[in-house]
Amino acid sequence: MLIAEFERHSGLLRMLLILRREGSLNFQQFIDKYGLYSTSFYRSISKAQQMGLISIKVIKSNGRAVKFAQLTELGMKISDELLKIEAEMQANLKRPDRSA
Repeated sequence: MLIAEFERHSGLLRMLLILRREGSLNFQQFIDKYGLYSTSFYRSISKAQQMGLISIKVIKSNGRAVKFAQLTELGMKISDELLKIEAEMQANLKRPDRSA
């Protein structure tokens, strides 16, 4: 059940990790830099905002509104836990297999 939840929210979890590492990114940077599909990106952004994990900031630039995403306090807490999980997984990949 837990694995299914991770799979269902994989795009959102990836976005949280990206924001944790990058800080604030505008929507187009997200899509271009990380090769994301617009529809899945906007779905993840919407879901993360509804869950209180990110906030959206709009800045006028050259007469256009540019949207930026940044983590909320809750988003920071969750992304910190995701980084711990990622570090543990990476450490386990580097350890020799002791099951044999």
